[in-house]
Amino acid sequence: MENQLTFTKKLSGFSLSMIAFLLIIFLNDYFSITYYGYDADPVLWKDILGAFIWKIPFILIFVWLSKNDTNKMPVYAGVAVLAAFVFLKIVIQLLPDMNDWHFFWYWYRVIGLALSFGLYGFLKFKDAKGWYMFLVPLVYSGMSLMYGSYEYLETWSEGFRFIGVDIPRTHEINNWLSLIIVAITYIPFFYISYTFMRSIKNNKRFNIRLTRVDMKESPLSTPWFSLIFWTFRIYIFVILFGAYSYLDYVMEDDFSVGNVVRILMIAFGLFVFISMYRNLLVKYMADRSRFPAWQFLGLNIPIINFFTWIFLLSSPETPGQVAESSIDDDLLDESIDEPKGELNMAGLKQSFLDSNKNQSIKVLIVVLVVINLLVSFIAASGYGNSEMLVVVVVSAAISIGIIVWYFNSPSAAFILLFIILGLSLIVYFLGSREFTPKTTLLAMVNIVLYYALFHFDKMEFYVPKQKADQLDDE
Repeated sequence: MENQLTFTKKLSGFSLSMIAFLLIIFLNDYFSITYYGYDADPVLWKDILGAFIWKIPFILIFVWLSKNDTNKMPVYAGVAVLAAFVFLKIVIQLLPDMNDWHFFWYWYRVIGLALSFGLYGFLKFKDAKGWYMFLVPLVYSGMSLMYGSYEYLETWSEGFRFIGVDIPRTHEINNWLSLIIVAITYIPFFYISYTFMRSIKNNKRFNIRLTRVDMKESPLSTPWFSLIFWTFRIYIFVILFGAYSYLDYVMEDDFSVGNVVRILMIAFGLFVFISMYRNLLVKYMADRSRFPAWQFLGLNIPIINFFTWIFLLSSPETPGQVAESSIDDDLLDESIDEPKGELNMAGLKQSFLDSNKNQSIKVLIVVLVVINLLVSFIAASGYGNSEMLVVVVVSAAISIGIIVWYFNSPSAAFILLFIILGLSLIVYFLGSREFTPKTTLLAMVNIVLYYALFHFDKMEFYVPKQKADQLDDE
């Protein structure tokens, strides 16, 4: 129980800190403390203060990750790197025309954050593997490229108008809502930072596929799960709208190495972010002796996810488990140190296999795909165009083939991700303007997210060895 209290205290402390941060950025925006007109001369103290304000969330991540540590040197070192890059930026900005180097400033910010997190991890673990913490700001930097569009606000407004609530759309309201979203979305990155830290501590090797779930923490309570879950969902909703606009802009731009790097950063950030979100759901369900099935699917369908969440709130915490005698020995995970935990996870995997790897969900997906293809076929038939009919039939065969492959091969998900990314880069290199970021991004998100639905038995779980008295208490 100590681990749960430690994490929830850190999470609650960080969340309250974000409320204070939100107040700071509201006051800064309302009184224009660090802002000045584009035609005005730069004001040094405003530049310094403004830069430090937007470093506060990262400083708070360091502080709350190390809240119970006696050694505060990792925190001091991480903050020192952030401060050094702030002051160095001010010096560089004094050089002629440096304010126009947008690509330089993006990478300057990325490198500063990566070094601060990497040094924090190295000093915290006193091991070279601690430098893996530099991946957290890379995820943040990739995701932040997709943020900045107000399109999601229009979608929300339409949703409220549908139920009879008219929210005025002014620049001030858009800006303030945007600031609220910014503050909220640091919570998923705190969770990702914490998860990375736990993974580095508990594993000798880094799981590059991010299919390993740390089960050491006691079950996350429903209120805290709800906070993390909904902040993840909000950020996914926001960045997908931003990504559509941003990638449309990139694909219409002339080919450049900078844009290729941006596309790769977005792909990396999206992969890690969705993987961490998926693993959060898997852990929450595994802690309650459930494998990902219909509830997992329901949590990831807009509107339906709200009712699924309500159902989870009212459902029993710990349903029954599979009998030990029915578990296949091949499912026992040698990486799990604790015998009881090994049996629990093997039991869940056995239940998953007994369901034919969510056969009912597979059937539903295939039926929906076939219906969609039939509608397309009927529409093409109406035009009397034989070539269009051939395209529809070939597309149907390829689509069903890919889906069946994805259902049956754990490696298919990662191969498909590389294929989609490679084709996107080729399309961009050739200068095609028929690229559709919306379809591509949704495909990448779904491939990563639903891996747990069809390959739960291939996921790894870290359940550390416990003392005998702890096992008896359970």
